[in-house]
Amino acid sequence: MLADHRTDPITKKLFEVGDEVCVCAKCKTVYLKDVWTNTQRNSCCGQNLTLKKIPNATNIDFKKEKRSSKKAKKSYKGIFVFFFITTFIACVGCYYLYTENETIQNRYTSIFEQQQDKYTSTHYDKNKLDSTITYLKSKISVLKKEKQELQTRLNLSSQRSERLSAEVKNANTVLSSKKFITGVKYEEIHNYSLESSKTPTKIRFTVHRPIYFKSVKIEAEGSGFMTALIYDTNDRLVCEAYNGSIKDGLGVLNFYCMINKGEYYMTNQGNVSLTFISDYDEYPISDNTISIQDPQDEGTYYMNFYEWEYQIKAL
Repeated sequence: MLADHRTDPITKKLFEVGDEVCVCAKCKTVYLKDVWTNTQRNSCCGQNLTLKKIPNATNIDFKKEKRSSKKAKKSYKGIFVFFFITTFIACVGCYYLYTENETIQNRYTSIFEQQQDKYTSTHYDKNKLDSTITYLKSKISVLKKEKQELQTRLNLSSQRSERLSAEVKNANTVLSSKKFITGVKYEEIHNYSLESSKTPTKIRFTVHRPIYFKSVKIEAEGSGFMTALIYDTNDRLVCEAYNGSIKDGLGVLNFYCMINKGEYYMTNQGNVSLTFISDYDEYPISDNTISIQDPQDEGTYYMNFYEWEYQIKAL
């Protein structure tokens, strides 16, 4: 693939040695891992499965990459149109301010010229003309003073805005850097009656504000692979975590995805048995951000996933 000088179909970045890639299991399109996760949202051709190995170039659907490239071009066109419209509006605003400034300047120039013509045509007394000029100068002085006051107010407002922005940024930094844990702790599971099964189960939970969902812990019996999946109430996949090297005992499934406020359920797929609590009746488990309701079949057990780790999304 490197010899063919292949590129990512979305970013057009040339693949290099050491790049992490994902290959669509259906059309064989090769994506950079970041593009597969963030842009493609772990999905291609209406499915989310990937190949474990990079296929030969003869098996890759280059038309699919072209279609992806066209989508990227459409996105760039949209950005260009937005930039063009924004620039046009900014130009119109600048022109309006310029014409207003010219109008004000012309207004003062006209007043001065009218006074001068009046003096010339009627031979008014010089003292009266001096008095008029003095009056105009005093008006201009008043206007300058008002301008300075307005500028001072504007500077104070800008300083307040900067302070508020700094406070919000600091609050976001503190909030988004803190990790939270909910659900039954892994080290406490042996305080309950435990069983194990390969049968997929579902547990319902509610997210009360947007979060960055990081990981859950499992206890496996044997070795193999395991996938944890999160769906919304319309059975649409929100995010998933896959671990292809599960070993006997403690394991971790990493999600690393954003989850918005709403109701969801989590389930599992894999070829190893997972330990669950068979006599759990302490629902709901809530920390005001996530409320773990109960198994979807309303049974009295706690399924498979322990120590849900997440961070609160910054403002």
